[in-house]
Amino acid sequence: GKNGLVKIYFADWNDALNITTDPEAESVMLSEQFCLALTELEYLMRYVGDGSYADFLHQEYEKLSEAINERAWDGSWYMRALSDVENIGSKDSDGSKIYLNAQTWAILADIVPESRKRDVVAAVDGMEQDFGFPLNLPPYEHYSPNVGRMSGMLPGLFENGGVYCLATSFKIFMDCRLGRADKAIRTLKKIMPDSTENPSMNSG
Repeated sequence: GKNGLVKIYFADWNDALNITTDPEAESVMLSEQFCLALTELEYLMRYVGDGSYADFLHQEYEKLSEAINERAWDGSWYMRALSDVENIGSKDSDGSKIYLNAQTWAILADIVPESRKRDVVAAVDGMEQDFGFPLNLPPYEHYSPNVGRMSGMLPGLFENGGVYCLATSFKIFMDCRLGRADKAIRTLKKIMPDSTENPSMNSG
């Protein structure tokens, strides 16, 4: 895309995030995932002795990482998608202001400068609810064509502010990467059936 990030097209990991108003919109999360893929492939190429291709992959990682940090940083967290119509997951966004996956994958892909790491972690911790870590906050109250299908769901359900086990797992991996074992276990318990953080109802 024009900002140097991976295009979102109709959707990325979140198949309900359909930015139909801008076919050139870019996904921050996919770009972060691609950064991790580049570093993993670079490691493999160095392992098999293909140093020139490994150097190329490292250069591509550096370019994409720099583009994310220049274009997708919103002051205290990373935006979720970039669009000429409206950046998604920004403090200036219409509706939801922050998305969980854009923060966790920034840490997992090792693209966060040390000076920003505390802000990103604080942004994630600030999303915690009694029931877990929602995909986005606040949920959309009204349909937005710039966001698509997820904004038409009831607030707090499914992709519109709901808790997804897979996205929660990304957050747990982030905690492990940062050495936050207590946070990882606390987060895991919020999605485990009949745990102290997520007790089942006693129908007797």
